[in-house]
Amino acid sequence: MRSLTFIWATCLFPIVLLFNGAVPGIMAPTTGQLLWVTGFAQSFARDSSLYVHNFGLPNPAAMAFGLSIAFPQAILIDLGIRPTTAYVAVVASWLAVGYWGAYQFARWLGAGRPGSVMSALVWCTLPIIWVHQGFSAVATGMVILPFTLLFAFRISHGDTRLVTCASFVGACLIAVFMDGYTFMMMAVASVLTVAWQSFRDRPGGGHGLRRFVAIACGLGGAYVTYALYQGRADFGGYPIEFFRAYGVNVEFFFTPTKGVMALPDLIGWGKDRAASMYFGDPSVYLGTFAGALIGLAAFAVLTRRVKPEHRTLFALIAVFAFWMALGPTLKLFTHRPDGLDNMMPAEYGWFSTGNGWLMNLPGFASMRATYRWSALAFFACWALVVSLIASGRLSMRARAGLLLGLFAFNIPVPSQFSIYMTSKDSVEAMVAEVSSWRTNFRSGELVAFLPYGNDFLANVAANELDVRTYNIGGDKNQQAAQQSWPAEMSVFPFGQQGQDFAKNVQALLDSGKVDAVVFPYFDMLWAPHFWPAIADDDKNDLEPIARLIDALPGYDVVYAPHYALIRKH
Repeated sequence: MRSLTFIWATCLFPIVLLFNGAVPGIMAPTTGQLLWVTGFAQSFARDSSLYVHNFGLPNPAAMAFGLSIAFPQAILIDLGIRPTTAYVAVVASWLAVGYWGAYQFARWLGAGRPGSVMSALVWCTLPIIWVHQGFSAVATGMVILPFTLLFAFRISHGDTRLVTCASFVGACLIAVFMDGYTFMMMAVASVLTVAWQSFRDRPGGGHGLRRFVAIACGLGGAYVTYALYQGRADFGGYPIEFFRAYGVNVEFFFTPTKGVMALPDLIGWGKDRAASMYFGDPSVYLGTFAGALIGLAAFAVLTRRVKPEHRTLFALIAVFAFWMALGPTLKLFTHRPDGLDNMMPAEYGWFSTGNGWLMNLPGFASMRATYRWSALAFFACWALVVSLIASGRLSMRARAGLLLGLFAFNIPVPSQFSIYMTSKDSVEAMVAEVSSWRTNFRSGELVAFLPYGNDFLANVAANELDVRTYNIGGDKNQQAAQQSWPAEMSVFPFGQQGQDFAKNVQALLDSGKVDAVVFPYFDMLWAPHFWPAIADDDKNDLEPIARLIDALPGYDVVYAPHYALIRKH
């Protein structure tokens, strides 16, 4: 029976890879984030360090999130595997972990082997997971939630053996270095689980204490390790308008967005939506539909067809996560008026949800994309549906139909697979383009790309050109690096030339704090996302400044199609 289950699971797993764009050599799950992570991985492999020494200078740069992808990717790169292939292979490996974890979680809930395999397939192909592949480790953190939470649930139900506790500690470390959002989801679900189970078993107080200690050690140890790696324990917060804007509209849970999933589009259920219509960004509405899953979970709770302890616990987790996903203000058919940016003032919502105070607490304060709590809510709904399947109160046909129906709602539109193949081509074209610049650069020289911003391309350029740079991609990484920049670099405002731009460029070169300055004619954030469909929008503005400096004594300028490179004689 086990061998048949393994064969069945192995035959279905390629569907998981296909839906998530993780087919090495054929597809890539994303572009910009792939290149961002790969830049770190290449640096790790190059310097045999978990810190970056060639971009984000002057200090060694820690990776804000995604280390659980970049570190194994670095190992594969060191073994001679191409960086892009290594990234896709690592993502595929984590999908396998999530697939196995979902299967084991379903088995732990009492589902049979075939039902557990199908349940794992449903989980790993949920739109909220594959839609977030564009955010790299966020998607991977979501897909491994059943794996990371499995050990917390075992501990909470009394399994405090050393192997289980050690596995939980390992899962916490994987989660915290994967993605902060999903680590917080894991932490909240773990605490709710151990608290609920201890309440149910309150006569055995000693057992409850051991469970709390095990959970606290795992979560606390992971947080301390991450803080030591980052070199700080305070990770700041964001304005309440950000949390409000990125809260999910209630209707998004029940009405799919057109052009995302095949079945809703086929039956005419998909709704036309555009970024200009809503606060936040498109990620808020693209992957948050789960009407069928939510409906079946509600059916499982209301009909009392699952074990009482599972019903109450997963309902508690789902309610809390849905509440958090709404953000601090309820939005129902709420649209952004013309003339407003994507941040949301309170008056455009219905009423306060009452969770705004949580956005000031450590951990919660960093969960600025509040809609992502939906992933934890969907996990709880999925667990309720699996518990329904495991209850024995449904016929085999009913169980199969239920799971197949859920899976049908997960199928992407055909164009999604074309996007994955295009992503692979785009990444390769971006790397080839940057590599072609090498003849104009000198190995090991210190370069500044100006005006600076959230420079994803710097991660790529530092490795492909064998240079060092102050620039770095990732808003958190950029902010951390900027704190230690020399005054001659810090004088430039973020994303702008600022006053006396040409004179400040000369001063930076004259100071000896850089060997060269590069004026990129394109946006260094969006070029890695959309290359080659990127225009040199800044050429007409920056090239005349380069020629002005070139006319002065003591400076040399190299003019290339996409940039100008300035050096001192």
